Amino acid sequence: MEWITQTNLYSHTMSLFSKIFNIFKPKPKLSKTQLNKIIHQSISKNERLFENLGDDMDYDGMGNYGRFPPIESDDHPTYEEVIKEYESQNSK
Repeated sequence: MEWITQTNLYSHTMSLFSKIFNIFKPKPKLSKTQLNKIIHQSISKNERLFENLGDDMDYDGMGNYGRFPPIESDDHPTYEEVIKEYESQNSK
């Protein structure tokens, strides 16, 4: 009867040690191809989500120009040129 007690004690001890050693066991790692596949899937998922989201915020209060108002090019007349043209037309 004593050997059964010793055997049970031995099996419980070994079970405890195996549980302790399994904590420090290295986890299986993904290969580079698996990792790249997962990253690509998550990026494409996020891109599809961002495409469906709109940015309706009026950041600068300038109306519906998007985030920044358009930049005027050099072909638009300056204020002085507009005044001269107005004065030349209305001097009669």
